[in-house]
Amino acid sequence: MSATRPSTATHGRRLQAAALKAGVRLSGMASSWAAFTVRCGQLVRPEGRLGLVVPGGAAVDDYAGPVRRYLAERFGARVVASAGTIAQMHGNAAARHRQNDVFGEMALALAPLFLDDRFAGDQNPATLDLLLRLADKAVEVAGTPDAGIWEIEARAWSHSKLTAASGLRAIAAVHPSAGKGAEWVTLADAIVTDTATHALHPDGYWQRTPEDPAVDAALLFAGLRGAVPADDPRTSATLRAYLRDLTVDGYAYRFRHDERPLGEAEGAFLLCGFLTALSLQQQGEFLEARGWYERTRAACGPAELFSEEYDITQHQMRGNLPQAFVHALMIEASSRLAP
Repeated sequence: MSATRPSTATHGRRLQAAALKAGVRLSGMASSWAAFTVRCGQLVRPEGRLGLVVPGGAAVDDYAGPVRRYLAERFGARVVASAGTIAQMHGNAAARHRQNDVFGEMALALAPLFLDDRFAGDQNPATLDLLLRLADKAVEVAGTPDAGIWEIEARAWSHSKLTAASGLRAIAAVHPSAGKGAEWVTLADAIVTDTATHALHPDGYWQRTPEDPAVDAALLFAGLRGAVPADDPRTSATLRAYLRDLTVDGYAYRFRHDERPLGEAEGAFLLCGFLTALSLQQQGEFLEARGWYERTRAACGPAELFSEEYDITQHQMRGNLPQAFVHALMIEASSRLAP
């Protein structure tokens, strides 16, 4: 006589009870992998090794927080992420980060509403007031330390300052008052001048921070989003420095982590590939831009979805999947590079 298999609900309760014995209280949102991981951790010595394939949410989702804390307490920093990369499974603390570039980015996203008749219903005082408040906030935080576009340590990132300038210029272009618009342009000019005073490399390109002379993919946005014109020498100099320092064999990277080869520190960042294509197109390098676009576009998966990174050695997708900002840049590049 065969044993009766427990229902899924009963099985789930048993798993949660087992995890609770280890001091890990799981919510009802946790699926079986969470309790299974905890139980496996109990069976491994603190100095031992355990290999599991778990969902991507294990590193970032709130319901998986108790599991991450358990693993960190039991095994310390020796938690292995994908492809042998050592990392603590605590997510990137994005919820606690302050990103000053968001105010300029929101202004860039909202200002075009006033230039498109399809959004006539949104061209109202409330939207304009929101734009003005974004402008005030962008000016207030420009130059103060933040986590930046890449959500890393708090520093005075040049990209965040220049994005504020881009947002102010976008608002000035649509503001109904010429005097007020001129005020925003003046403030944008002041932010760009201050950035150039403290974070322009002697070779003429934008550097990451006043203290860090390296180039960064995010600095390509300065020319693309209007902080400075496309024909500004700093725009072309930044692109040249980026191509020289942060691209290999048609793949692009965010920044240099350390002395390791770029592809060993992290995967090629697909957003950066499309960003490179857009920057080359803006500089009139249409054939090269098309090549960058096609190389980056080919790094998608079978469902034609893009991940955050691409391992150019193992030819595998890495990081978050799907990654929205990669798809957004792909759509923009497709539109701009279209015949």
